Amino acid sequence: MDNTHFIENESLHQTVLIREQDDQLDSLYGTAREHVERSHGRLESVKNKVTWILQHNEAA
Repeated sequence: MDNTHFIENESLHQTVLIREQDDQLDSLYGTAREHVERSHGRLESVKNKVTWILQHNEAA
């Protein structure tokens, strides 16, 4: 009986740990996604500026 109780408690503890890890990973993913989106926006802006400069230099 003690072993069964111990196993049930360990199983519950592992389930809680997995949920906590999932929450932490979701948070990390959200933060990383925000940084990637921000960097992507900056790169698009720079790309547009370089394209504009190249187009105006070709015309000159």
